[in-house]
Amino acid sequence: MDRLRWTKAVRARFLDVLRRTGNVSEAARAVSLSRSRAYQIRRTDQDFASAWDDAEAEAVDSLEAEAWRRAAEGIEEPLVSAGKLVRWDDGTVVTLRRYNDRLLEFLLKAHRPEKFKDRAEKDAAPPAAGPMPPVHVRIEGGE
Repeated sequence: MDRLRWTKAVRARFLDVLRRTGNVSEAARAVSLSRSRAYQIRRTDQDFASAWDDAEAEAVDSLEAEAWRRAAEGIEEPLVSAGKLVRWDDGTVVTLRRYNDRLLEFLLKAHRPEKFKDRAEKDAAPPAAGPMPPVHVRIEGGE
C-alpha cells in the first residue's frame, strides 16, 4: 500500500487535480498515490467514486467550454509571412482571428444530432430485425 494516509484533505486534493486535468495519473501523483491504489479506493468507497465521476464530468465540461470558445469566438494568431511576424507601422504584431470549423461541427453534432449527423447516417437503412437469412448461389454451366 502507498505510504499515504487517506484523509479528507488528500481526497479533496486528488479530486481537485482530477477536476482541473481530467487525468487520473496526475491526480494520483499529486497526492503521492499510485494510480492502481486510486482505483482500488474508488472500488471500495462509493462516495469517493461518485465524487470522482463528478470531477471527471467537470473536466469534460471545461474541455467543451474551451472547444465552444475556439469554435465560436476564435483564437487570435499572429500573421507570419516569409517566416517573420508581420507588424503594423507602430510595431505591433498583425493578428488574424481563426475559428475552428471542425470543433464547430463536433459541437453541433453533439448538441443537435438529429439535425447535424452525417448524411450517410441519416440515409442508412435501419438495421435488420434479426440475422440475415443464408444466401444460396447456384452457378450453372461451365467450360
